Amino acid sequence: MVAGIPGTGKSTFCRFLADNHGFAFCEVDRMPQWPDKTVWEDLLRRSRREFVARFRELHPKGAVLEWGFVPEQAPLARELIEAGMHPICFAGDYARARELFVARGTVSSDLFDLQVGKIQAADLPRSMPEFKVVWAFREHGEVKRPAELYAEVFA
Repeated sequence: MVAGIPGTGKSTFCRFLADNHGFAFCEVDRMPQWPDKTVWEDLLRRSRREFVARFRELHPKGAVLEWGFVPEQAPLARELIEAGMHPICFAGDYARARELFVARGTVSSDLFDLQVGKIQAADLPRSMPEFKVVWAFREHGEVKRPAELYAEVFA
């Protein structure tokens, strides 16, 4: 499970895992668009352990779930972690992440501010010590390349 603040390269990293290492890439926020979505939604409601086991069974090379770090979903994230998911949090300078987020031009910067405000209020990721925190930016604000992040995550 890859989570973190918007603009830190979560989706890029997840696509890198899919393209270069054969991982299945699924976005929790887009579950309604998954093939067989009702099966997955039902399984997720019924049993976190079954959900994780089925995910692993279908994706033996590995799978990555991208979670946009919605603090209201922290209890669900904890249950998925307890069921066997390995949590990673992409962290970074909020101002730099906001610049990158705004530069995409796909979503209002107000949504970034709202999301980051919720993340800060929930004291994430500190309040979820299960997460391996990875700094997504280099010293001068450049986003780390996915291969660099891969080396950190899977070291």
